[in-house]
Amino acid sequence: MRASVSGFASLLAMTLLLGWVAFPAMAQADDSVFVLGIRSVQGDDELTRNLTGAVRQEASRVRGWTVSDTEVSLDQMALAHDCDEPDPACLANIAVALSADKIIYGTVSRAGGEENYNFALSIYIFDASTGSITESETDTIPRIATDIDDLRPRAATYIAKLSGQRQFGSLRIESDAPGATVRIDGENVGTLDGDGNLVVNDVEVGERIVELESDDYAVVRTAAMITLDTQQLVRAPIIGAQTDVPVDPGTGTNLSWLPGVGLMVVGGVFLGLTALSWSKINTIDSSDAWLDFRRAAWNAGDMEVSSICEESNPNAGSYLNADTRGMCDDASKWQTLQFVFGGLGVAALAAGIALYVIMTGDEEESNAARLQLSPTFSRTSAGASLQLGF
Repeated sequence: MRASVSGFASLLAMTLLLGWVAFPAMAQADDSVFVLGIRSVQGDDELTRNLTGAVRQEASRVRGWTVSDTEVSLDQMALAHDCDEPDPACLANIAVALSADKIIYGTVSRAGGEENYNFALSIYIFDASTGSITESETDTIPRIATDIDDLRPRAATYIAKLSGQRQFGSLRIESDAPGATVRIDGENVGTLDGDGNLVVNDVEVGERIVELESDDYAVVRTAAMITLDTQQLVRAPIIGAQTDVPVDPGTGTNLSWLPGVGLMVVGGVFLGLTALSWSKINTIDSSDAWLDFRRAAWNAGDMEVSSICEESNPNAGSYLNADTRGMCDDASKWQTLQFVFGGLGVAALAAGIALYVIMTGDEEESNAARLQLSPTFSRTSAGASLQLGF
């Protein structure tokens, strides 16, 4: 009995000893990670502050990482260790000073014109155990997307790449094309149900290209930014019918008359300018100063009235002064414009009438020659396009 008790005590002591040795090792299993404040070449402090916060938050969600909340910048640590650029030797010293297993750091600079620029980011992870930079990522951040909420999806993509751990979210697609095939980055992931909805789980974080294709509609493409453990909603309205599907002339927005009417309006504007030119010339011809000028030259018999403004006439100098030269110049200018405006007006009016007749003729012609108004959209913009077909 005593031997049994002694053996049990020995076994218990050994178990406690092994647990005491193993517990610290298990407690320290996570890598200690420091996210250094990202450096800005041009001093865009708000961007780097928001970006550093977003990266630190996403890094804290990686399994096996313990991310420090200490806010220290790359510039501060580089200055403290007397290194202009964070080469592996400098980073190794920083890692020792911070007791860090891994260091994440990066640099942002402006890319583009002096006024219209975006931000170019380079971000890296340094592994103290190997003394090397094990992974890096580059990205172009739009200048309008510098708020921390805009940066979080991008930060999730960076951390997924730097950590080497695949991270996933989900995607919900809504469209007005039930039964359409859905592809993500070219891979078929299912079809829309009868209500035009589809939920796709386990979509890798980052920007993904979503495509919808149906027998009755053109392919729709849009971009979606997937974030960790969240569901992203994408609404994908159908843009237009396939080119090989007949278009019902009784549906949609029929603007077949618009080009012809537009040209006729332009022609009317030019003809109006022609009338304005004629009015200006008539005003000069009927002015008292012009009549006195012509009467004096005519009575003197020195010049023909038709050549009264020609300085090449040997007798013109007697009558052409500053005032009369101005009237001659104005009359010549408006006479030239009268012919130009008149010609353009007639041409535009004739072309508008012809196009209107073609575009709004019988049903067969109107189907062959149509103007289509189609909405267009992307992740950052929206608009409309006009397409004229004959």
